[in-house]
Amino acid sequence: MKKILTTASYLIGFGALSLQASLLVYEGNNYGGVDLNSMAGITTNATGLTGDYSQTFASGGLTRYKEAGLSFGSNFLSTSGGKVLMYAPSGYVTLNINLDVSAVSGTLYSSYLGQMTSIVSNGLFAQRVEKISDGVQSFVSELDGRNVTSGPAVAYGNVTSTTVDGPIVADETYLVLARFTNVGGVSGGVADQFVFNLDDYDSWFTAGAEEGNLGTYATFTASNSLGTQRDFSSLSKIQYSTSPLGGGQESGYIDELRYGTTLADVVAVPEPSSLLLMAGGMLLVGFGAIRGRSNRA
Repeated sequence: MKKILTTASYLIGFGALSLQASLLVYEGNNYGGVDLNSMAGITTNATGLTGDYSQTFASGGLTRYKEAGLSFGSNFLSTSGGKVLMYAPSGYVTLNINLDVSAVSGTLYSSYLGQMTSIVSNGLFAQRVEKISDGVQSFVSELDGRNVTSGPAVAYGNVTSTTVDGPIVADETYLVLARFTNVGGVSGGVADQFVFNLDDYDSWFTAGAEEGNLGTYATFTASNSLGTQRDFSSLSKIQYSTSPLGGGQESGYIDELRYGTTLADVVAVPEPSSLLLMAGGMLLVGFGAIRGRSNRA
């Protein structure tokens, strides 16, 4: 019986681990149980990131660490730690942290949780990648797009395409999911963004959590392409950036940043092989329980 349970535990655990076997970056913002005045100077403890956070700002822009993080219901991945406040009463604020990953070749997925607390027309609330040597930006995923009134936008390079699905809502938490094809390829690729509110995400998950159905269930979608190469490697850094652009105040929270090479790295999508492993483990547990009862009888 002990051997059966041990084998079952191994199969279940292996199945669970394999779901995020190619996770490149995970920032859950685990930096203590109290609010902090700024993210600048905090040494990252995240997977796939390295060094200290730094920020640039103008006209009162600031960042804050808040100990209570964002969450996204029971069908999302486990969340941890706090969240980051991005606040720009005018001007802008940008938060930077260096990548510490091997160069990606192929499809790259990203996700984060975002919640706007103040939205202005033509404001900006973005997460992106910037090359350290020359400042070239890529893989831009904007919850509030700079070229649209309070709607998400995406870019493979740095020129975004915006949603046509309407405005986001203040104080509602969204899952911002993006997919970038042919990363590292000389011919460039395609960027697709799928932004979900909680109800729409749960509907997608309940319907089978299939990648082909992302656009069907997403609250907002946007697509963009670029014909030149963009890289995701340790030669670049992650940026969060917020600005009202046209005036006013733009602010919001960002949390649970993930990058990976499969969809299952960044959202809760069990792979079929993992499901079989976990099912096998559960069958062994059931068999062991039946066998134990039979022996006692």
